[in-house]
Amino acid sequence: MGKTLSTAVSPTSIPGHPKQLAHIKHIDFAIDQDHIMEGTASVLAIVFPHWNLAESKLVPQTDGLTNKLVKCTHIAETVLIRTYGKGTDAIIDRNQEMINFMALSRYNLCPKVYARFDNGFVYGYVDLRHPEKSRLIAQHIAKWHKVSAEDLIEPIPQLFETYYHWFDAIPKKFSKPEVEASVRTFITRDRLKAELDDLQTQLEKVDSPIVFSHGDVNPNNIIYNAAEKKPRGFDLGNHFCEHTGFDCEWDLYPNEEFQRKFLREYLEAYYSDKDYSVTEEEVTKLYAEANKFSLAANLGWALWGLVQAEMSDLDFDHVGYSKLRIDEYFRRKDAYLALMLRGITTKLAPKAIGPYSQGIIANGFVYTAGQCPFDPVTTQVIGTDIQTQMAQSLANLKAVVEAGGSSLNRVVKTTVFLKDMNDFSKMNEVYTKAFSSCPFPPARSAVEVARLPRDVLVEIECIALVDETTSKL
Repeated sequence: MGKTLSTAVSPTSIPGHPKQLAHIKHIDFAIDQDHIMEGTASVLAIVFPHWNLAESKLVPQTDGLTNKLVKCTHIAETVLIRTYGKGTDAIIDRNQEMINFMALSRYNLCPKVYARFDNGFVYGYVDLRHPEKSRLIAQHIAKWHKVSAEDLIEPIPQLFETYYHWFDAIPKKFSKPEVEASVRTFITRDRLKAELDDLQTQLEKVDSPIVFSHGDVNPNNIIYNAAEKKPRGFDLGNHFCEHTGFDCEWDLYPNEEFQRKFLREYLEAYYSDKDYSVTEEEVTKLYAEANKFSLAANLGWALWGLVQAEMSDLDFDHVGYSKLRIDEYFRRKDAYLALMLRGITTKLAPKAIGPYSQGIIANGFVYTAGQCPFDPVTTQVIGTDIQTQMAQSLANLKAVVEAGGSSLNRVVKTTVFLKDMNDFSKMNEVYTKAFSSCPFPPARSAVEVARLPRDVLVEIECIALVDETTSKL
């Protein structure tokens, strides 16, 4: 069943045991993978000598794919005993996992660790069966992402470092011929490496803050072995993937409406200590960010599955799981990478003076803010008549559109705001000249409004197609 039980030893005397973990009790014992329940009972007897094991309930948890977990209950007290899966030390840093627990405990974001043993540990149980789970999960992820603990956790992004480590752990040839044959029907090492390189390049272009990431937010994972510094978008995109379960039922992937509600809850929780109102623009940006990083989740867990296919002794189809994740990665890749969204900034148009951008590039389009007849440098109103003001407004519009990689020839829709509709004809003369070289005049709306900024006579905004050579920014 394992080594003979002894009393707990000082963690500082254990080779490779970091000093940060000195206060966590260590038991010199390893649970036999083939006798999990007996080993669990032995560990309980040491850690909780006051428990009457005859009156305790030990229930194996069967949903995990990496480790073996037993839920242990004695009267009103419940803990979990986790035995590390065979070979998982090759892809998981167990000391870092414990350090993650310590960092999170400072913020009351994780259960207590009672003890470690040679191939596992004992920790508290958290019941997630309560209403409004989605809202609370969003809020909790936001709290996670505000954890600093840089004295314990290196502030270095580790997502792709981990992925390359997993890739290196995949055997060049699997020891079981049937596994080797199955894997080669859907992926090769060279293709996997090429996709890993390409995705890293693509996601480095995404403005996603580096945070302390849980790394595997799903209902069956209440541990922290995947926690490390990662881009914010990964936790969110990975969580959306986990809605599909281990069977990867992709029709359960959250739709845009659900995601936007979840992401708004996340942002509101993240900024809850500030006088700040979350905008739809921010939600839209985070929606694109999360879905782009869902590609990393699918590719990463496919790598993990291939490592496990060689090492794990769990009764689970790791190869089939990897195929499902890789297939979904390829199915979604082009669409999600097209969700590139970035702000436009140019000195050739008036600077944004409020909580908005001069323009946004999203899904192959440029969306401009309304442009008024302000001088880009002095910000003074140019002209007192409608023609002069319209010409300056169009010049500012052109600057923003071109800064976004498009041109007036690729404008598909404009909206003109007039202080006085009687100025329509004179405005239209200037407008017509500006768009005279377009293959088709843009669709347009003209609206009379009660008042415009600084009492100008006109404002114009537009939507334009991004030039294909600059759309993949």
